[in-house]
Amino acid sequence: GGDAAAAAANDASASMAAHATDRHDFLTYEYAIRDQFAQMHASGASTQALSACLLKRAVAAINQLYNVEEHGRPLADAFRRGLIKADLYARYQRAVEEVNNELTFIKTDAEALKPGWSNDILELAAQVWRNEKHKAAVAARAASDDVQTVLAGVAAAKAAAAAAA
Repeated sequence: GGDAAAAAANDASASMAAHATDRHDFLTYEYAIRDQFAQMHASGASTQALSACLLKRAVAAINQLYNVEEHGRPLADAFRRGLIKADLYARYQRAVEEVNNELTFIKTDAEALKPGWSNDILELAAQVWRNEKHKAAVAARAASDDVQTVLAGVAAAKAAAAAAA
């Protein structure tokens, strides 16, 4: 009973830790969009262009925040159980700090672009991010439905061929 549940929990944590160890992409923030914003700002781009780029940057930061938060508890559990090394957990902690710093920088840049926008940009970015995730999920379901339709057609054709034989 309890031993089986504990073993299952350990297996789940070990699986998540192995996954996290194999795929560190959620620990690495993509700074290219921040660099693009800085280059646009330095070249005197319009406020509209800078605002669009900053919103894109904020959406990327919201995505990073979600990824870091999603993996936080499993990584902490795995670290406490000795399933991952301290360096990976330290990378996670740095990723949390980096994304929080980036969100602060975004709010500062938003305020400099449009006074008062710092109060709204992250909420707007979160809405855009949720819409993008929803669209991706709908597209994935549609693709899965298409595959299922093709597979059903193949099975029907095989059944018809077998019946005719």
